[in-house]
Amino acid sequence: MMTEQQICELFISRRCLEAELAIINVCFKELVLADKAEYLSKYCLLERKIAVIDNLHKFLPDDEQFVIQKHLVEGILWSDISEMIYSDENSKLPYDKRSLQRIKAKAFIGYTNLFIAVLGITLIS
Repeated sequence: MMTEQQICELFISRRCLEAELAIINVCFKELVLADKAEYLSKYCLLERKIAVIDNLHKFLPDDEQFVIQKHLVEGILWSDISEMIYSDENSKLPYDKRSLQRIKAKAFIGYTNLFIAVLGITLIS
């Protein structure tokens, strides 16, 4: 079972996973043959984790994707997201913090349904 906090941590971990992947990529050439298999396995696992994170929010509506991408994946503060939306003349999203937080909560309901329907994983709050 996954909690809402664990879903947040999954999205937040993306930046760390990318950094670890980059380090392995740089160091891979210098490894001896015996170590390469272990690091190649780890490299593939990191790529899969990043792909899962990148593709999970594609199941959500655009407004929920935007909020999750900006707040959790990119780590942008609510106030900065609000300013970003406010300064975009074409945006139809609300730009107050509470509305953005409601959109995030709605996204987590979408994730709950996705995990249950597709992955068979039950989320707990």
